[in-house]
Amino acid sequence: FRGVLGLRGDFEALGEGSVLESWDWELAGVHSSSEAVSRVPDLLLDKLGEALASCPKTTIDRDVSSPTYMMQIPSSIKDRQEAGCFNPFYTAITGEGTVNSAEVIDYIDGQLKAQNTTRILIGDFSLSGPLFRLPGGDLALAVGAQFRQNEQYIDYDNDYEDEAYAFNLGADDWRGKQNVSAGFAELSLPAVR
Repeated sequence: FRGVLGLRGDFEALGEGSVLESWDWELAGVHSSSEAVSRVPDLLLDKLGEALASCPKTTIDRDVSSPTYMMQIPSSIKDRQEAGCFNPFYTAITGEGTVNSAEVIDYIDGQLKAQNTTRILIGDFSLSGPLFRLPGGDLALAVGAQFRQNEQYIDYDNDYEDEAYAFNLGADDWRGKQNVSAGFAELSLPAVR
């Protein structure tokens, strides 16, 4: 959103018969606001840890022909996959290893979300006109002032603030504000023509 408003006029009626009669004024204002949302995929560390830790180290041997039938034996990758564990050794690039289930991937996947809001407010005012006549022309004065306010706010999601992502470091929400004021005066002094 952006809005601009400008007004200008003179003091002809108000200053009739005085030096202000030929003075001009100008008033302007700008307000601008923008919002942007960014989303970045990442892994949630706590859920990744849970998916890795949920893998049983042992299982019961159910093979009746095995000498270890009904005994605790080390679990295989297949056993771990069937239990819904995350296999960190699978690579989608070469297709090697046991594929992770969609449920496991959905469980550990996260998405960093940040909303960035920026606002700008500007207002300025100026006056100009002659003070009196000199041999080279009118001695004129111009004065003015401007105020500008810049504001930015970034709102991160809770997981980012809690440093829950694997690759994106966390941070708190951020707010910044800057106020700038300025003024000017200009004198036109035509000494000779």
